[in-house]
Amino acid sequence: DEAHCGVLIVPERYENPEDATIELDVMIIPGVTNSRASDPIVFAQGGPGGSTIDYYSQVLFTSRIRANRDFILFDQRGTLYSQPALFCDEIYAETIRTLPLDLSVEESEKLFRDAALACRARLIAEGTDLSAYNSVENARDIDSLRKALGYAKINLYGVSYGTLLALHTMREAPLALRSVILDAVVPTTIDFNFDAPNSQDRAFSEFFQACKQDASCDAEYPNLEQFFFDLVARMNE
Repeated sequence: DEAHCGVLIVPERYENPEDATIELDVMIIPGVTNSRASDPIVFAQGGPGGSTIDYYSQVLFTSRIRANRDFILFDQRGTLYSQPALFCDEIYAETIRTLPLDLSVEESEKLFRDAALACRARLIAEGTDLSAYNSVENARDIDSLRKALGYAKINLYGVSYGTLLALHTMREAPLALRSVILDAVVPTTIDFNFDAPNSQDRAFSEFFQACKQDASCDAEYPNLEQFFFDLVARMNE
């Protein structure tokens, strides 16, 4: 199926547009009818760090809504196909090296913290301004993309971290947006990286409680929570 690919050049920092620039890879998947709407759907991947192009190019060519609109995919600053790509080879190598090792939680955390710090030091030494890779600059990139492609309005779909990016875009460039779809919302009021364990704990608690309140589930698993954690313990062993 045909797609159009290109590169969008944007400032590394928008307050210093004459200084360093970075490249964002862009893929346009055209709608399949001549009567399609003039406002495309722009996709914002989660993570942060996920590749919009790598994932969505696998699933969107056969989408039914493609009849009505073009799809715009772009890899956010620092992610897979954009340049610079802030991939941490150090963490990847440490993951492969330690796969066969039986490490304690403390040992594992120290090794991966050291790998992350080594990656950070390398990227800084290569001239990357890491403080420029944030949600506000990301949101400005979305509006730059809209302007570069000549669209008056866009429909913005964000999933997971992409919802946080969409919320920032709503604040930074509200007039650029016809509609916004937030899928698995990350609010701006929390640090979701730190709150993820609490969210996961709540999800399991709601799951166990729902089973307890369902007669057939409770009959099959009269103590689902204990069953679940016993199973986890056996698999860990």
